[in-house]
Amino acid sequence: MKFKHHLVYDNSENIGYMLEGGDYNLSCLVVDTTLENLQTKKKVIPIVSIYAQEEDMVWDLTLDREDMEETLSKNLEIMEKFEDYERCQEIVNGIKFIQSKNKNGNKTKNKTGS
Repeated sequence: MKFKHHLVYDNSENIGYMLEGGDYNLSCLVVDTTLENLQTKKKVIPIVSIYAQEEDMVWDLTLDREDMEETLSKNLEIMEKFEDYERCQEIVNGIKFIQSKNKNGNKTKNKTGS
């Protein structure tokens, strides 16, 4: 899988703090990549590859297409915490798009008898 974004940290402990603490830059990357891929057909979307220098280990952060709404919702809380209200609005619009797409998809399935 090819990643457009790469991050480097000293060690895995720093990566753990970043993932647990609601890192603003990582959340922006997750949100922006998710929003860019709202209409993708890919089942798995590459977000970022993270390298820990001391351990010489790589973590690949990906997003399953069916988890997009939940991912945006969780990151909405982080964006609110950092008062990035413009990005919050983009997230809300993205969630509405997903919900609308899901609702329309269900109607189509019902009409065809699936």
